[in-house]
Amino acid sequence: MKKNNALILFPSNLGDVLITFPAVYDFIKTSRIEKIDIIATNSNKAFLEKAPFAGNVYLYRKDFTFSEKFKFFFSFAFKYKYFIDFKNTMSKYAVLAENSTPFYGTDKCHRILFFKKLVSELFS
Repeated sequence: MKKNNALILFPSNLGDVLITFPAVYDFIKTSRIEKIDIIATNSNKAFLEKAPFAGNVYLYRKDFTFSEKFKFFFSFAFKYKYFIDFKNTMSKYAVLAENSTPFYGTDKCHRILFFKKLVSELFS
């Protein structure tokens, strides 16, 4: 049986991180997960470590080579029930969580609505 746990890949910019919080709290309320593991960058790690829902915080370096990126994300494979990718990357194909937010490619929409839509689709 899989654990009821989650991993979130946050955007790099602090402003974008802040506007994800309503979606994160909606997710917490719906999933009943109290602590969430986080993938952060150098620019947002210190802030995210202080988030009340933060579990483990993993540092993703932007200068990773393609192979390092794959190894980094694959190190999380099959360990999470939920994977939320607020950066809208294809990393879900390496994380292999039971439930992942969809990849929208280049679909453009208002960011706050986009983040809430991503999370809501986990439960639809």
